[in-house]
Amino acid sequence: MHTNANGHISDTFSSSAAVICCNNLIELQVGKTMATPPTSPQRAQQAARQAEREQRQMGSPPGRRQPQQPIVFPPNPALMHHPPVPVDQYPGIPCHLIENLHVQRRHRLRSSSPPLPAAPLPYFDQPAAPPMWPPAALPAQPPMGYQAFAVPPRQPENWLPAALPVQPHYIPNQQPPMGYQAFAVPLQQPANIRVDYNARLMDNFNATHQHQRNRRSNRHTSAAQAGPASEDIEHRRQLELQQQVLYQQIEHQRQLELQQQRLLEQQQLARHQQVLEQRSLLELQLLARRQQVLEQQRHQQELEQQRLLELQLVARHQQELEQQRVLEQEQQARIQEQEEIRQAQHENELNQLRQLSQALVEEALHEYSQHSAEQYEQDQRRQQQ
Repeated sequence: MHTNANGHISDTFSSSAAVICCNNLIELQVGKTMATPPTSPQRAQQAARQAEREQRQMGSPPGRRQPQQPIVFPPNPALMHHPPVPVDQYPGIPCHLIENLHVQRRHRLRSSSPPLPAAPLPYFDQPAAPPMWPPAALPAQPPMGYQAFAVPPRQPENWLPAALPVQPHYIPNQQPPMGYQAFAVPLQQPANIRVDYNARLMDNFNATHQHQRNRRSNRHTSAAQAGPASEDIEHRRQLELQQQVLYQQIEHQRQLELQQQRLLEQQQLARHQQVLEQRSLLELQLLARRQQVLEQQRHQQELEQQRLLELQLVARHQQELEQQRVLEQEQQARIQEQEEIRQAQHENELNQLRQLSQALVEEALHEYSQHSAEQYEQDQRRQQQ
């Protein structure tokens, strides 16, 4: 009898129990054979029933050792601190053995796992093995061995500390809390150190039940067992190995924590550097934006000043044009006034000349009239003469 990777008990004692059952059945068959002839129909019917009974008890076809559907019992208040015995999972084994085995198995699954041993050291050309996480989901194999058909899935059970008794299900299909690991975590063994935590328990289990089988077969008590000196030495050796493994695990955990702390500090430093770079980049972008805004404002001011200068030049030009127009009007008025004065002077001169000429004409006429009268008289006298 030994344990597999999951810590389950193999079928050594179950096969021995099956052998005992076969011996008892053979004895019964031999006793009945003496009473009935081998060719009688009662003998054939009895043999068929016996073969069917053997098939049902021992499970001769490997695919029929477990029922297809699990047997579901109603919740029983009397089973408060006494879990139900899964008789259908372990055929051919007494109920008290199944119960003890089941309690040990539940305790091993629900209690905290032994500490993980340390990984092998990286020097001496030994590369560090990767950590086995998340653990591989190993299928739960019952002690009867390999199953040739699909085993119904395990129903998760309540989480309980190692010190409290295991409680059954009051509600069918009850689920455990989140984050609960239903399977045992596989151990990562260090180099050249193999520790079997279940060896002592299974040895005691095998010795006890082998003693029970010997008593049952021999019908008398056996001799006393030897003293516990060798067991104490073995226990002390295993304890030293476990302490050494625990020390290596603590050292490895401390190294991992230091490495993780270093990595965390590097990540924080890189994150801080990234934040500083982003801040400097934002400051540069903000400065460039401010300079761009200042340039735009300066350009706007220059455009405004140029527009004001253009408006001032236009206003000055209009003012000069207005002044020139006023000067031209004044000059034209002055010229017109001078022309009027000249015309008035000319008219005055003309009037004076006209008056003077008229006076001269009148004077000349007056003189001519006198002279002409005298001349006319002289001409008349001359003609008369």
